[in-house]
Order: sequence, then C-alpha cells, then structure tokens
Amino acid sequence: MQPSALSIPSPDSQQENPGATESPIVIVGNGLTGLHAASQLLRRDPSQALVIYGKEPCQPYNRIKLSSLLAGEVDLAGLTTELAVDETACVEQRYGYAITRIDSALRTVTDSSGKVQSYRKLILALGSHPTRPDIPGINLNGVFTFHDLSDAEQLIARRIRSRRTLIIGGGLLGLEAARGMQRANTEVAVIDHADRLLSRQLDSEGSSRLLEYIESLGIGVLLNSAVRKITGKESVTGVELFNGHTIECDTVITTIGIEPNINLAKAAGIRTAKGIKVDDAMKTCFPDIYAIGECAEHHDRVYGMVAPGLKQAEVAVNHLCGGSDVYSETIEATTLKVLGENVFCVGPVAEPDSPLVKNHTYTDALVYRSIQVRRFRLLGAVAVGDWKEQGRVQEWVSKGRWIMPWQIWRFRATGMLW
Repeated sequence: MQPSALSIPSPDSQQENPGATESPIVIVGNGLTGLHAASQLLRRDPSQALVIYGKEPCQPYNRIKLSSLLAGEVDLAGLTTELAVDETACVEQRYGYAITRIDSALRTVTDSSGKVQSYRKLILALGSHPTRPDIPGINLNGVFTFHDLSDAEQLIARRIRSRRTLIIGGGLLGLEAARGMQRANTEVAVIDHADRLLSRQLDSEGSSRLLEYIESLGIGVLLNSAVRKITGKESVTGVELFNGHTIECDTVITTIGIEPNINLAKAAGIRTAKGIKVDDAMKTCFPDIYAIGECAEHHDRVYGMVAPGLKQAEVAVNHLCGGSDVYSETIEATTLKVLGENVFCVGPVAEPDSPLVKNHTYTDALVYRSIQVRRFRLLGAVAVGDWKEQGRVQEWVSKGRWIMPWQIWRFRATGMLW
C-alpha cells in the first residue's frame, strides 16, 4: 500500500519556535489525549511554548475512527485531528521521531534522531500497544493486529485477498475488525474465550441479544473457545483450538487487549507497575513529569477508554498551571455502534442479583435494557438497541441519584424511567 495520505514533512523541516525564552512544556504523544492537553494549555496561555512529539510520521489522527476507515465509512482525511494553533503561538509539532530517552535530572528528552530537547514540564501521553497472545504461530505471515493507522492500512489491503478471516477476541475492537473485513465478502468469524461478547460492557442477556444480531449479519461467533496455536509453515493455514478442533483460515487478527507503553518511563527511573504510576494530580514520582491516558495508572487502575484520558489531561494541565484539581475514579460510560447496533453501558455490569444490588430488565422485539439499583440509587445500566433516555441515565448514575419505586415499576413495564 502507498504511504499514508496523512504523511507530513520531516520534523527537521519544521521551523523552530521563535520567541521562547525558557524551556517549553513538552508533550510526548499526539493522540487524542496528548492533543487535548496541548489545547487546554493554549486555552489557558496562548503564549505558552510547546513542543509536541508523535512517533508516527503523519498528521495526528483519531484512532477511534480506524474501524470506520476499515469499514469504508471514512477516508484518511476524515481521520485527521488538527491542533488549532494561532499563527503567533510558540508551538512546534515534531512528528515522525520517537522519544528514546528521558533525563529527569537535566530535564531533557532525546528523540530517535539524537536531538536533545529541554523541558520545563513534561507530559507523557504514550498510549498503549496491542497485546499479542503468546501462542505458537503468532509470527506467521497473515497474522495482524488492529491498533494504529498502519494496521488499518495493512488490513484494507489484506481483505481483498482473504477468503476466511478469524478474529481472536470478542471485544469491541474484534467486532469492528470483523465488520471491516466482511466488507470484501470475506468469510469472518470471531473467537473468544469468554462466555459472552463484550463481557466488560454487557450482562449475559444483553450479550445474547447482541450475539443474535451479529450472527444475523453472517459473522460467525465461537464463545468459550481458546486458540492453542496458529497453524502453517510460513503463512497462516488455520487455528487449532484447545478442544482439538481446527478451523481453516488464511488471515488471523488478534484483538485481545492493550498494554500501557511504559518502557520509556521505566528506563528513566519513573515508577511503573501496570502503567506509569501517578497521583491525583497525574504527577509521576518526579514532580515535573506527568502521565495521562492509556499509559497512566491511577490508584492501581489503567483506563483504556478515551473519556478518562481527556479528563486526566485537564487535571494535569490545571495542576501545572497552578490549580488544585484532582482526578477521581471515573464511572465509565460507553455508547457504541457495534456493527450498526446501539450498545450502551454505564457503571458496573452487576450480575447476578445480590441483597444490595437488584437488576431490573425490560425487553421486547427491538431492545434489551437493564438497570442496576442499590438501595434505590441508580448504580448502572445496560442497553442493546436505541434508548433515548440513556444520556439522562448516565447523568443519574454518575451523580448517584435516587430512583423512586414507581420509576422501577414503570421501567419493568415500558422500558422507560421518565
């Protein structure tokens, strides 16, 4: 495939920022989280000197839309996420060079060209990388991941030649990959070791409802199944399951999860565990270095969704600008279009019922809805199919508002709370 249409000139050709009298704030990572931090900094102080690094040699893009690119719903230009910069701003965007070293004592970073950049404050928005299962055959030709623009471009080229594609992983990314690969009339199946699809977002009944819809689109689904090995000599010929069954295929896509990018921080002596450890201000163990987004670990938790990363960016910027905001645990809410079907969830997926948590459901031919209530407070909700109340439901869950008995009775009868 030809180089990405989002390609931009080499960072060496970009002019140094004039007028910067002190070391700039450096942001490592130009994804949605890193760019949000930059926009928040410029909103507070348009004269602030910034240097933004991105390791991919292209303009910033919205990774959330990669599944739409694979499905042919947007083109490359539709992925671009430009940072709005005033012509007088002291902002330098260096894309195409990865940061290879952080020196916290000298307050410098070194990029892959050997260039050293000093910083006043450093924000790490390093993102994540896809988890690759440790199974035989994982390095055969025809095995792909689906995480960045390069992956998407490879899969677009691959699907024309693929007769049968197997997706390992029944989460959102796996289902979206299945949708995109099916566009070329490729036979597609999804394999997952869990007992239901979207196990982090849906309860059993909601997942069953989604499963029926996905299978109606001609996508095969194998649950409670695990891949023992990928077969083939040089290229993929199939997968062997732990139950002994072998499924022929010529393409395998692994979408089993992500892992925070922590190696750069770890080599610099920054405290890490699953991610880069941060406090409530998103500071690392070094007071001039912050971490946000998928690479950050706050109170032993790493968030893989965009919304928490954006909030973390705002907290970090507020703090380094002299504010006192703190980041608290995010009540995760997800609104998805899974192969064209609306999926909504907020709060925990609570099942089965317990003395403290009661599940109440409504279902008809078009929708499935479930709410979780703890002592008459709305704790969480799940829906498959359209639900015009979901924005209000999300607000009530996040604020822990009371729900009246008559509302529960109405929900069970009509699927509506108000």
